[in-house]
Amino acid sequence: MNRKERIVVIGDSLPLPRIDDDNHVLWDKTWPYLLHNELNKDGNHYEVINCSIRSRTIETVTGHDFNEHILWKKPDIIILQVGIVDCAPRIFSRKEKLILGLSFIPDFIRQKIIKHRSQKRKEILRKNPLGKVYTKPEEYHRYIEDFFVKIKSLSWEIKIIILPILSNSILEEKSPGHNHNAQVYNDILKDACIKYHARWIDPEKFLQAEPYHNLFCADGYHLDKEGNRYTANLVMEALQQTHQEDFRTH
Repeated sequence: MNRKERIVVIGDSLPLPRIDDDNHVLWDKTWPYLLHNELNKDGNHYEVINCSIRSRTIETVTGHDFNEHILWKKPDIIILQVGIVDCAPRIFSRKEKLILGLSFIPDFIRQKIIKHRSQKRKEILRKNPLGKVYTKPEEYHRYIEDFFVKIKSLSWEIKIIILPILSNSILEEKSPGHNHNAQVYNDILKDACIKYHARWIDPEKFLQAEPYHNLFCADGYHLDKEGNRYTANLVMEALQQTHQEDFRTH
């Protein structure tokens, strides 16, 4: 028998389990796990490997992650869910956080700076939500391009499915400009999917959920059990469409 069709999920914390008040998302409730079960329920042979890690940014996907999870695992399909860490509006850039963490900076000064910025959080973010993002849009675009170029250079064909960066009213209230940033980075992802013939799951498909805000944990950031179930269904639909297109072209 041929080996199972291998699907590698490269994500940040969204496809991972978490504890959030009363809405715990255990490993067997994450969308990659649900996807694996759904794909194999009729005796099919799929292998879904969840290679997500918390706080992942797009930068690592073309570096160490590419070798570890793509070059060496040799997937047939990659599902990418990376970007919310890159684009979230912030009051401290990565460089500033590193400087603040240096041991020679007195703690009282560090705390004073953090308190001052925190008090002006919404004012700072409204003024320039892209000002201190971890990955600037032009950098994000470059990393996405590098990712697809490296994929196309491999000796075997890999199909790509990309999930959008999600935003909602809770995130927008906490971090003004989050909706704007998500749109900017989603446009980059969508354009890359069109250019390289990857499967794009439009954020509008998530907005069709009734109600949309029920897809998220209390932090407004992570997917709850319903959000994971809904995502698994959308990915399943995208996989079916991809396989149908393959059938028509062969």
